[in-house]
Amino acid sequence: MRSFTVTTLVENTAGRWRNTLGEWGLAILIDTPEGSILWDTGQGNALLPNAEALQVDLNRVSKVALSHGHYDHTGGLYSLLKSIGGREVYAGEGLFSSHCLKEREGFSFIGVPFSQLELEEAGARFHFSSEPLQLLPGVWMSGKIPRQSSFEPPEPQFYLNTPQGMQPDLLLDDRALFLETSNGLAVVLGCAHSGFINTLEYIASFTGVREIFAVVGGTHLMAADENRIERTLEALKKYKVQQIGVSHCTGFKAAMALAQEYGSRFFVNQAGTVLNW
Repeated sequence: MRSFTVTTLVENTAGRWRNTLGEWGLAILIDTPEGSILWDTGQGNALLPNAEALQVDLNRVSKVALSHGHYDHTGGLYSLLKSIGGREVYAGEGLFSSHCLKEREGFSFIGVPFSQLELEEAGARFHFSSEPLQLLPGVWMSGKIPRQSSFEPPEPQFYLNTPQGMQPDLLLDDRALFLETSNGLAVVLGCAHSGFINTLEYIASFTGVREIFAVVGGTHLMAADENRIERTLEALKKYKVQQIGVSHCTGFKAAMALAQEYGSRFFVNQAGTVLNW
């Protein structure tokens, strides 16, 4: 087991940390004794300024891992590569799919805002996988996450623009990280588009570890109704989570329910938050 320092560089909100910026998106730096991994890159406006404000040298990033191919998690990759040079980039298969959002006025493209070629020319060396990958000792990226729970259905607002027309987007490139810490298993989410509980169950099944010490990141419960939130809280109990820090797409209603359930074990994982596990 290892010790990790987990620093949130980009999130919707910035707390008391001077000169940090809030941005709709997420980026989390994970420092280990063997190297550092940047998990997502936000939209691209806050990553570099927040790293400077928090006195984080991004040159120490050895690898980048992307939770899924939406702009608010991948938009900062180009400027990051231009700043620190080429890096290995890990993601799920389908990262560059034509992810779209159905809105009142039609469909909007919300995928990676740069082509694969543009990013490769900037120094990205992509590795795509549908299977779990160990990125560094004690740091794993999940494979494709099965959708099993009955209360976490695919989200109807997401579509793929295909040659056959608009098709429902199951976001099969959605991934999570999990860390083997000295305190126990910790999970770092991007948006959990595959489902919060589906993600935890997948990781518990893969590792054989049924108790999860900590969870941080986006849980994508912002549109969840009371029934789904209640069922999520009930399902969470079996993992005996000791720390839960929500970000980005969790939503106020779900965050309040989690805060009430977990009390002092709950926190809002804002830009500038530093965790030592």
